[in-house]
Amino acid sequence: MRTHLLFVTSFLLLCLVLLFSQAGTGSIAGTVTDPSGAVVPGAKITITSLGTHAVRTVVAGPRGEYVVSNLQPGTYEVSVEQQGFNSLKQQVDVTVGSRNTVDA
Repeated sequence: MRTHLLFVTSFLLLCLVLLFSQAGTGSIAGTVTDPSGAVVPGAKITITSLGTHAVRTVVAGPRGEYVVSNLQPGTYEVSVEQQGFNSLKQQVDVTVGSRNTVDA
């Protein structure tokens, strides 16, 4: 019984830690397409904090979609690059709980 109680308590504490670790952040997501509307998988997306200069890089999935989450509030530059295409740069303000869309 004591082991069961310890397990349940540990599980609840872990859930609380995970919940609060994501509080206070936002995200940037989008879809990369070509001029005809076809998706562009494999595009490189770089998210740079203009305040801290922290950089996060992801690659668009098979449907051209990407998500960068757990971003601290602030202004970010989103850069999208893929060989054979023009690059895109756009600034986005991330706030607490925001899910910002930057399609390219």
